[in-house]
Amino acid sequence: MKKYIATVNLLSIFFLAACGGGGGDNNPEDGNDDNNNLGASFSITTKVAQGGVVSPASVTLQANETANFTVAPNSGYSINTVSGCNGSLSGNIYTVATINADCEVVADFVLTTTGGGTNVSNRRIARVIADYDNNGQQDAIRELSYDGDGRLLSDIYTYLGDGTTDRLNLDERDALQVSTIFDYDANGRLILWDRAITFINLGSVSAGRVARVVMENSYNADGTVNQYKSTAYNISGQLLPFQPLIFEANYNGNQLINFTNSSSVFGTTMTTTTTFNYGANGLPDSAEANTPAVTVSVAGQTITMPAYSLFHDFEWDAELRNTRYLFSYPLDVTQPTIINGFIDVKSSFDSMGLLTNQDYTSDSQADKSLWSLDSRLTFAYDPLDNKPLIVSWDLNRNGSIDATLTYEWEMGTCATSYFWTPVSLAPNRYHGYSLANVPHPSFVPGTGFNRLENCIN
Repeated sequence: MKKYIATVNLLSIFFLAACGGGGGDNNPEDGNDDNNNLGASFSITTKVAQGGVVSPASVTLQANETANFTVAPNSGYSINTVSGCNGSLSGNIYTVATINADCEVVADFVLTTTGGGTNVSNRRIARVIADYDNNGQQDAIRELSYDGDGRLLSDIYTYLGDGTTDRLNLDERDALQVSTIFDYDANGRLILWDRAITFINLGSVSAGRVARVVMENSYNADGTVNQYKSTAYNISGQLLPFQPLIFEANYNGNQLINFTNSSSVFGTTMTTTTTFNYGANGLPDSAEANTPAVTVSVAGQTITMPAYSLFHDFEWDAELRNTRYLFSYPLDVTQPTIINGFIDVKSSFDSMGLLTNQDYTSDSQADKSLWSLDSRLTFAYDPLDNKPLIVSWDLNRNGSIDATLTYEWEMGTCATSYFWTPVSLAPNRYHGYSLANVPHPSFVPGTGFNRLENCIN
């Protein structure tokens, strides 16, 4: 599969073809004129309401020259009609020939979805290039592969390094390679996410460091998740403490009411229950995770771990977009009533509804060192089809760009896949190479569903 860097100049070759119709008969608006205007030049412009793009957007031709346009519906849309300039469809190309006047090509798209609400697009992420110090050199690369149905099969991260100190490593610290493979059931639902880490210096990695995580989903008959299981291993392949983590979800229809998270703590089962509260708009106002006190025996000593709570709060705008997510928690669980830790994520959108920036703030020094919070993420999109091109990090929000991710795209079927994970409590929160959290159409934000963003739109 040939791969392309997603720039405005190259994107014109990426768009899915469409069906179309013809134009009028000797109508100057359709490019026909009884006059022979040899040597003259004419303009063809394009018009699209929503749901897709036409490429190129405009072209200038000499009389009797031919122009080819590619029409691409966004994911979830299909071509309704294409008309104008007395054009015709051949394969995936709308062709206009022998115009003798300025004219316009008009494309109309209709909303549609494919089986099970899984959208299919014809552009997908091929690679993601990381520059961890914004010096124009590659520090790491992610390469994605797909099966014949366009489902994501693997995501391979490789650290390259450019000889300079990274300002912000956006992936696994000290990792030389991170290999993630995915598997699906007969209905195309994600059932396995297996992530393995190879470290740069194995001798410096502690026995408690996570080296592999296996995440497994099982589903109810209506497609909601019954159980989500996460199992972590160390560099020797041994099960880490408190593993596995087992999440079980309870719904009212498709709306998540609560989920439990159970793990073994020194032989004693500890269960946390996260309960959602919904507003009049049907979206979550808040969620509260409560862990009861548990008594365990360690090396012959009895230890009681006190009960504690974690708090999630959400804010939404009039367009039902998540504009703020606030996570509050006790920094010291031995003093559970002191809620002095927080992660605050504020999101801004443009007039088209695209996520433009996110401001991360935290009062936890540990979180700052791990996640580089107190920073701003800025998202740049392709003006033709709103696919992301660059995500930039401004540490400390001082106006500088400290690290970037650049997306490279390729032609090819891309089936959107959804996964269940508790981090989806945070709508729009950034996850690895993913962008905004876009929930499955049959679920509301906060249900725990997130989208693998290899297709984006």
